[in-house]
Amino acid sequence: MKLRSLACLSLLLITLFTTVEYASAQVPCDGTIIPQRTLSINWPLVRFDPAHTGCNPYESILSPSNVANLTVKWAHDFVRSVNSNPVVANGMVYVGGADNSMYALNANTGDVVWKFFTGGYEYSSAAVANGVVYAVGSNNLYALNARTGDLLWAYTTGGTVQSYPTVVNGVVYFGSGDGSVYALNAGTGDLIWKNATPGEEVDTSPTVANGIVYIASIHNSYAFNASTGDLIWTLPAFFPDTAAVANGVVYYFSGQDYLHQDLYLYALNANTGDLIWKLPLTWWAYSPAVANGVVYLATLRDGIYALNASTGAQIWHKTGIPFSSAPSVANGVVYIGSTDSNDSYLYAFDAATGTVLWQYSTAAWETRNSAAAVVNGVVYIGSENGNLYAFHLPGH
Repeated sequence: MKLRSLACLSLLLITLFTTVEYASAQVPCDGTIIPQRTLSINWPLVRFDPAHTGCNPYESILSPSNVANLTVKWAHDFVRSVNSNPVVANGMVYVGGADNSMYALNANTGDVVWKFFTGGYEYSSAAVANGVVYAVGSNNLYALNARTGDLLWAYTTGGTVQSYPTVVNGVVYFGSGDGSVYALNAGTGDLIWKNATPGEEVDTSPTVANGIVYIASIHNSYAFNASTGDLIWTLPAFFPDTAAVANGVVYYFSGQDYLHQDLYLYALNANTGDLIWKLPLTWWAYSPAVANGVVYLATLRDGIYALNASTGAQIWHKTGIPFSSAPSVANGVVYIGSTDSNDSYLYAFDAATGTVLWQYSTAAWETRNSAAAVVNGVVYIGSENGNLYAFHLPGH
């Protein structure tokens, strides 16, 4: 009888303190149908997930029908440019500042909760998992208490660390300027494996999918076994950006030399590295996003593309806007920042047609590098004017 009473009490407490949404199943960015159950969703990694799809499949508040009503919820002034990608977890926003520190802000108000000096670059972005923030700076990877910013442990490499960390199944992956890729125990910081990339610095963020780590150095792209660090395949590429993986295909932008020649978006077999298709470009591009069988790619001069993920066939192409950050996708809307000599905007496009649904002037010459995080009806993005913005619908 006592056990039954305890069970009833437990059920009551769960009902009181947990909000559960038994919505109809949604189709994530890789096409696998899974049920949506948790009302509050996080954007805990750069590009949302370890596969770096740049797509939040659980967003249900913002949509093509209402995104035009977005307004500023708050803007936190960092004085200098915000080029870091914000990540959002458990009511907090984590972003790197131009003062070489990692900041934690209250996601509802924009107030600073804590800051930790990393000595890192202003482009540094964090990863959050199991109550820990992983941030890079100088030669180190730091593990910080997500609520307090207290240092839990630090791992020192032989070179400057600018690679955004990715956390999967208790392992944190990142690259270093010492020409190596690292896999550490996320709880203790102990080294699991380390693999060299022939003396070339590794600045891109590792993408992890189906037991493989995809990461690039200055001149090559690599695929490593996520458990052992063994090399699976490698391909030549010049300054490739962070890759996205979906449905067994890895997508990344790369050039062949520093003169911006032979620029392509590549679609490769994720297991073998074999070419499936490639799209020629005339200027620099950013990390692609993949959602529901479509690849979205933004460039500085070629506009934004929506391509069939399987064939590379063009679905739509929006020109005339010089973009300066990777696209983010949520519930039928593509969010992306632009660059201009006089003014810049954060745009929201209809993912199906490329129609501009909303735009906001940041009064800066560019919204640079900072890709939007879209979660729980709020869009977070940094700008060259020194602000980290949070946009929402009035009343939400």
